[in-house]
Amino acid sequence: MKKKNLEFGKYLDISTAHISPKDCSLLAEKSCSVIHYSYVEGYFVHVPPDDYFLETLRVIKDEGFSKQFTTLLCLAQDNGCNFIRLDRDGAEISGLKKFKW
Repeated sequence: MKKKNLEFGKYLDISTAHISPKDCSLLAEKSCSVIHYSYVEGYFVHVPPDDYFLETLRVIKDEGFSKQFTTLLCLAQDNGCNFIRLDRDGAEISGLKKFKW
């Protein structure tokens, strides 16, 4: 396999403290439009491509996701990330809102 044919992505690794309990509940719903994978300690959340990003923000706002959740998506997208890893042991970032669970 030629290395030049491989594609790599990056993700934002951040604490679940930066999402609200409601965001967590919404991610647990099967009808949620956010593409994600749940695991015991948190979630991998897909960051939509540029073509769909603004529409996705509108949809998730209508679904009830917090402004903080959309802020995390924007932070990830602005930094070229394909995913956000929300993990209970992830980094807590100063300057970003934290929720007490």
